[in-house]
Amino acid sequence: TAQLCLTVTDANSCTATDCATIFAEDVRCFAGNNQKVSICHNGNTICVDQSAVSGHVAHGDYVGPCGVSRGEITTEESPLPKTDTGVKPGFNIYPNPGNGNFTVTMDLADDNSERMIRIINMNGQLVKQVNVKDQTRINIKVEEAGVYLVQLQSNKQVITKKLVVVH
Repeated sequence: TAQLCLTVTDANSCTATDCATIFAEDVRCFAGNNQKVSICHNGNTICVDQSAVSGHVAHGDYVGPCGVSRGEITTEESPLPKTDTGVKPGFNIYPNPGNGNFTVTMDLADDNSERMIRIINMNGQLVKQVNVKDQTRINIKVEEAGVYLVQLQSNKQVITKKLVVVH
């Protein structure tokens, strides 16, 4: 287990920092004399060749055994500065993990710029994009099971969180 933090500074000296906790798990399994990868497929743990992993992940399976790993997925809050009200600016997604229907709440304090929510799959493809004006709460539906990155973008910052869809 490790904590990874990254701070980015743009040409205008605006900075953004985000941290993530990385959990390592040995997902090797053996079928006969061949080393393979453990995948949770439709609620059952199976061993597949490494070349088949991306195909399984693309349709909603995940790497590692079923059960324990799914419940350990957590989302860390970004270490953003607190506002004058003492509340950290940012956004939340719930329920997470969930069945595909999610609520996103936003509090960007003094950031009154137009905002956009982007949902990106693990292949880097844009799945959904929603423009957000003055809203502080919206509902979003994600059809396919899997792990996604949800970005809240404004003129001042980009905040990214992980979203897990299970069916």
